[in-house]
Amino acid sequence: MESITVGIDVGKDRLDVAVRPGGEVFTVERNAAGLAQLCGKLKPLAPRIVALEATGGFETVAVAALAAAGLPVVVVNPAQIRAFAKAIGQRAKTDPIDADVIAHFVEATGIEPRPLPDEATRLLADLVARRRQIIDMIGAERQREKRATPRAKKSIARLIKALEKELTSVDTDIDDAVRGSPAWRDKEDLLSSVPGIGPTPALAARAAIVDCGGRTLMPGLIDGHVHVVLSEVSIPRLENVPLTLMTARAAQLMRGMLDRGFTTVRDTGGADWGLKEATDKWLLPGPRLFIAGKALGPTRQLRADGVRPLALRVRLLPQPPRQGV
Repeated sequence: MESITVGIDVGKDRLDVAVRPGGEVFTVERNAAGLAQLCGKLKPLAPRIVALEATGGFETVAVAALAAAGLPVVVVNPAQIRAFAKAIGQRAKTDPIDADVIAHFVEATGIEPRPLPDEATRLLADLVARRRQIIDMIGAERQREKRATPRAKKSIARLIKALEKELTSVDTDIDDAVRGSPAWRDKEDLLSSVPGIGPTPALAARAAIVDCGGRTLMPGLIDGHVHVVLSEVSIPRLENVPLTLMTARAAQLMRGMLDRGFTTVRDTGGADWGLKEATDKWLLPGPRLFIAGKALGPTRQLRADGVRPLALRVRLLPQPPRQGV
């Protein structure tokens, strides 16, 4: 008998399911009734493994329901799925196709499911059952609300609010239970296999993992000498530029710095506290600013014989007044 592999593409409102090698594809809603339908359909198939892609939390309730039903479930890395699809030349992208790619990936790589301990299975089963009860209660109260008197509606609204709060709490418990289960241990094992990384850093890294999609992550660059307001080479010409235009040009320059990877810069003359406040509060997109204050500029240069001394004076670039001054 051929081993059956199931891939599930998780959406906000629905689950697309692909079964290999039979090629069956079907869809269920991502709610209590849909999850019950999914488990009821998959259990007779006795699949070797059921794989879902990590999708920012939408998958946790589905994983809990499948695990509670005794199905062998595993959560796979989205980056690995995308790389696999590219490797097999799968360019088309729809939810059913994505589900089949997930199933094909676990079939080809031979990923083995890790059975949950009995205690964890019971916990998930209880949480999923409780979640369905709360959803049923909320639905029943909403139906009563349609026929209730104004005074009764207030009582119903309070009860619905309390039930929704409890539903959020149960969802959090399910999320914690799923992410701490063997279905999510693959990333921890991968990190622990790297020399110098023990179990504690691996667990800490698993707590907050960002999928960069094959990109390279690097620290933000720092530039120690910039002038974000000097959009003109000649300072005297700049003194005649309106403040609004100067700020707009500075915003463009700072956005360019940020796009080039500079997240912190030291402005050595010209930028004021207003630009610093604007970037700190993200009113203007740009790197973090350290400002040196007013700019110093030479009034004239030395003669060739070096007799005439270099005279300096402070050139005040146009600065907006402080609030309250």
